[in-house]
Amino acid sequence: MPIISFSVFKDKILDGSKTQTIRKERKYPVKIGNTLYLWWKSRTPQREKLFETTCNSTFKIKLYVDNTNIDVARLFKNGDIIGFPYDDLVIFARRDGFYTPEEMRLWFLKTYGPINGDVFDVIRWNNPVLRNNPVEEQEKKDNASV
Repeated sequence: MPIISFSVFKDKILDGSKTQTIRKERKYPVKIGNTLYLWWKSRTPQREKLFETTCNSTFKIKLYVDNTNIDVARLFKNGDIIGFPYDDLVIFARRDGFYTPEEMRLWFLKTYGPINGDVFDVIRWNNPVLRNNPVEEQEKKDNASV
């Protein structure tokens, strides 16, 4: 029952545009199929449970961040390390809530300082069906009348 707490990107988590998080390695790693409990500021008076979902993917990356560059390489169980081409890095950054790899680089640099090949876990989850979504509710009504 992994709890994952966030202090940024609340709107993107709730609207489904952020479906992954990059975290330092955990003592007890998240596994595919685990129920994830996503919280907003879980250890503060502003805490709010966002939702429960299921982990659908997890993998390790090596991250390199300095004053000018960000590089991400995926680690495989067989020992292979494969870097992300720029187009994949753009998709990866967006999936994590950033608009560009540059925005992602600046956030990691501010949060952790320079990173030289540290290992991080990438945790991805399924998009839950958002409740009280007016567009979705209207589509249900339209489809029910057909």
